[in-house]
Amino acid sequence: MKASIELEWLQKKIESGDMSPDEPLFVLRARDIFASKVVREWVELANETCFSVAADAPVPFGKIREAENLANEMDAWPIKQTPGRPDTRVDSSAE
Repeated sequence: MKASIELEWLQKKIESGDMSPDEPLFVLRARDIFASKVVREWVELANETCFSVAADAPVPFGKIREAENLANEMDAWPIKQTPGRPDTRVDSSAE
């Protein structure tokens, strides 16, 4: 999801009472060198729930595919950086 869409989605969730404004969040940006790996790990875990007889509520396949597509978009993002280290920024679009 793009940042502007995500912001709008979060605002609607908070306004509807479906989400507390105090709920902890962890935001991953495409420029984070670890982001796509973390999303792919989430995909693996979510896939496991789909095939687990112990899973009460497996993650819908559409949500898993959405995450896979997002990880691919993150991989393609031209700017990469180690989180908290602006001195490590690399822009591969200039190559």
